[in-house]
Amino acid sequence: MSAVSTDVELSGLRRVLMRAPVRLYRWHLGRLLGERFLLLTHISRLNGQRRHALLEVAAHDPRSDTYTVACGRGTSTPWYLDVQQDPAVTIRVGGRRAAAVAQPLTPEQSGRAMRAYARSHPQAALQMLRASGRRTDAGHADCYQAGRDHIPFVQITPLLPRRW
Repeated sequence: MSAVSTDVELSGLRRVLMRAPVRLYRWHLGRLLGERFLLLTHISRLNGQRRHALLEVAAHDPRSDTYTVACGRGTSTPWYLDVQQDPAVTIRVGGRRAAAVAQPLTPEQSGRAMRAYARSHPQAALQMLRASGRRTDAGHADCYQAGRDHIPFVQITPLLPRRW
């Protein structure tokens, strides 16, 4: 087997594994993922089709019922570009599904969100920084700068209040 076919197989396997949580939501088993992940359904700016992105919840404010997520791959990530064009989205968190509005944060707000995320999830923040190409020790100043300059955050607000 050549190296090229091995890479293709690994990337195909990686894709299947990365898409597995989306299938859990489709099978109404999103509760198994808890509230740490969010399935974002958005409209593609390129072809108008519905697309899905599984995102880690960086923060949730129960008072306002807003979720904050990071775009760890930067401002050219398709879902991020899509919600800038059409902020009407649907989210699934745990067993809940809601229509929502996605609002990109300002660079300063993203910097503060990244710093807060690093405080509450230091290892995950370090992995996100490294995946985005940042070489850092995940100090608070580094995290703020990375969020401000490279890792945009988005606040997602359900249209209807949470039902208990």
